[in-house]
Amino acid sequence: MVSIYARGMWACDKQNEYLKIVTFQGLANIGLNLFLIPSLGIIGAAVATVSAEILGFFFYYREFNKVVYIPIHNYIVRPLIAAVVMALFLKYELNLNIFF
Repeated sequence: MVSIYARGMWACDKQNEYLKIVTFQGLANIGLNLFLIPSLGIIGAAVATVSAEILGFFFYYREFNKVVYIPIHNYIVRPLIAAVVMALFLKYELNLNIFF
């Protein structure tokens, strides 16, 4: 999903905003890695990377919607509900670790 907004920003001549977001994502990832890896190891690196991507998504979404509005909530609610139902089923019916 992030790459769609990133490519859309390129197509709309928003390379400077894209560069700012990518720089922020990189710095956030490095900072979180420095903080999380010593205590959590590889899990901390994964959390840092996912967190930086989520932050980037919100900034891409905000910047791209200044050009073209895409109502993401229309496309995210149903898959999110399905994912939660599936995770609950895996956790409580099959007794599986859903984060594995």
